[in-house]
Amino acid sequence: MIYAIFVLKVILLILLTDFVTGFVHFWIDQYGREDMPLVGKSVISLNINHHKNPMDMTRRSYWSLTWSSWVLGFVILLLWFLAFGKLDWEIIFLVAYGAQGNIIHKWAHRPKSQNGKIITWLQNWKIIPNKQQHRHHHNSPFDTYFCVQTVFLNPILEKIRFWNGLVWVLTKLGFPPAAGSEVRGIH
Repeated sequence: MIYAIFVLKVILLILLTDFVTGFVHFWIDQYGREDMPLVGKSVISLNINHHKNPMDMTRRSYWSLTWSSWVLGFVILLLWFLAFGKLDWEIIFLVAYGAQGNIIHKWAHRPKSQNGKIITWLQNWKIIPNKQQHRHHHNSPFDTYFCVQTVFLNPILEKIRFWNGLVWVLTKLGFPPAAGSEVRGIH
């Protein structure tokens, strides 16, 4: 029974990580601006370029794709430790798996021949996104399918129009999406 609980926790943490990183992806795509301090040039510009040239990320190194996720992850771990006085395995797992978001995203852009057997198997069994599943995000108006670590959340969030609803609420609260180019799909 203890193993079943552990496996269930890992599955739920993977889904939670997919949602959290999807939310960050949503924020970067819809609300990020290149003139923002700290993240404008280093994160937002790269993301805008990715929408113009999706294959560009397949030529980038592990560190260049994950450094900002690791920095954010270490900040989360520090805040968690300061708040609770300890680091549970679950929060460490969430940060470590979350930092791999752009790597899994990169795999969704590469051809199967570059991904190897294990990654291709995970994509074929619809555990992580492949090109066909990820293409929804790269079609105009670029306002959906932000979760890139699994294939499970995007169809659900799309069906309930979660991201559209979130933009609507934020706009009503005085936070409209950033003005941007047609590449970002912002109207």
